Amino acid sequence: MTTDAFSRRFQALINSQDHAAALVLPLVDAGLMAQVKLCGGTALSRFYLQHRISYDLDFCIPEGMGFNAQALADRIASQVKIQGLEITHNAIKADQLHFSVPLSSGDAIKISFVEDMYAAAFPPLPSGLTIGGIAVQTESVQGLYHRKLRTVVGWADRDATLPQGGRQTARDMFDLYVLSQSVMPLKPFIESLPYAFPLEAFTGGMAVMPWFEIAEELAQTIASPQWQSGCDVSAVREHLFNELGMVELPPEPTAEAHEQSAPRHARGPS
Repeated sequence: MTTDAFSRRFQALINSQDHAAALVLPLVDAGLMAQVKLCGGTALSRFYLQHRISYDLDFCIPEGMGFNAQALADRIASQVKIQGLEITHNAIKADQLHFSVPLSSGDAIKISFVEDMYAAAFPPLPSGLTIGGIAVQTESVQGLYHRKLRTVVGWADRDATLPQGGRQTARDMFDLYVLSQSVMPLKPFIESLPYAFPLEAFTGGMAVMPWFEIAEELAQTIASPQWQSGCDVSAVREHLFNELGMVELPPEPTAEAHEQSAPRHARGPS
């Protein structure tokens, strides 16, 4: 894809996202909305990197704000056509609200409101974006980088050796590939965080990442021409492993392979 073609597609998506958000954000309580931050891949791409097409709008709400996912869902659904409604409420994942807004253009923009246990790690910043008269906040690129690390380890604490509740998606690996080259390498960034990040759990998560399973999705990422290399799963894995000082071990030989590789003695004529 050429730079011009990417820019046109990028802008068309921005227009659709802003249209959907303009229908929804005025329905959020003003006091709550003042604390909300737009995060995730869309915030990274729109406000900082312009590195890939990112479809979803992920709004993070600090814990303790009285966010009620069901009440907000009811309010939105009473005034806006939505589809694919999902609501989560439990002690670990807290309140989460996910739905899509279908538009007349044929696009459907997914919007999420998620209670945020890491809101205090990085303060809100103005994004420069105003939608429906509402000033949208975000985080610094460092804050968004931190969130991408957290998608791998989930809620694992400093002593964990493996992720707890993290996810493994191609878009997160693509974003970390770009962030670690455009902002700061992984290890120095992790060491700069304002708390003890579970590095061992992160490296453990990278080691068990289903790289083969995410390869196709990664290849289909709509990346800017500058970051096309991030669509190659081998390039992404090699780069991230090198950043972490990880060594990819060769697979254990099978019994059949061992037999085939064993030395054979020449036999004379019988």
